[in-house]
Amino acid sequence: MDQLEFQEEGGKKKLPEISWLSILKVKGSFFALMLIFIVYYADQFYASFLAIEIVKMGLKDYQIGFFWATQSIPYFFLCPIYAKLLEKSPKRILFVICLAIVGLSYGVMGPSELFMLPKGQYHIVAVGFIMQGVIEPLIFIFAFPEAVERFYYEHGIREGDDPEFDCKISDQFGTLCTFITSLSCLFSPFIGSLTY
Repeated sequence: MDQLEFQEEGGKKKLPEISWLSILKVKGSFFALMLIFIVYYADQFYASFLAIEIVKMGLKDYQIGFFWATQSIPYFFLCPIYAKLLEKSPKRILFVICLAIVGLSYGVMGPSELFMLPKGQYHIVAVGFIMQGVIEPLIFIFAFPEAVERFYYEHGIREGDDPEFDCKISDQFGTLCTFITSLSCLFSPFIGSLTY
């Protein structure tokens, strides 16, 4: 893609090329986008076999949809609250806390005996699901803007200096993020099924 230019005092400043590759070359952007990949990958990994397992744990077939909703219900109610929380909280510290809680939720859903919880109980798995529903939206809310911000910072650009450039950045990050989530959702269930 052609490089954009904008007027600056004393002449023109060349803006960086905007492409998926140029975005992924920025370490901060790469790691923020890979975090989205990993969380989606982990969610889709167990999706391929969790329904089978929770039926074995005693859940009725017709209850599976309700069980799956336990993860989405917190998303629905908490996202408006998170908008206010983000205004008052140090984002990077909250980001690290979120990752720790997501890791804990996978522990509760999987090797729950490590936490001295009974193994093979769908109630315990539901607790892990609810924990994910509370925390994962925050990870997605943080990761995307963090990736964009790191790109601007790496290239010494201020957002708003060139609205056309900002729009192109937004388009490239949006399509790359969608590609990454689609890629993780495409391969993860297959790998999960093979592992199961």
